[in-house]
Amino acid sequence: MALNLQEEYLAETPSGKGRVFKKQELIAEVIYELRIFQDNKRGKDKPVVMGKIKRVDNINRPWGIEQYTLHLQDNRKLDFVCVDYNPDCEIVSDKGFYL
Repeated sequence: MALNLQEEYLAETPSGKGRVFKKQELIAEVIYELRIFQDNKRGKDKPVVMGKIKRVDNINRPWGIEQYTLHLQDNRKLDFVCVDYNPDCEIVSDKGFYL
């Protein structure tokens, strides 16, 4: 997913401890660092989220190409996919946050 930085601006940089789920199954305890880009143009209300997720648990389960859900420290949730996962998960999402 390409960002046109002339049309997007960095709106927020949340970081903290969270949990990653695949459907209802807990996959990992993680530390996340995210960058949330918001479109400056009217009409696009969902941000683009990019960042890194690092495991802090002892589970040796590799990341895959499935869709996961990150439960952030502030109770928001974010659906995402890993675009690179060796060993940490580089994420991208345009799904938007929800509770």
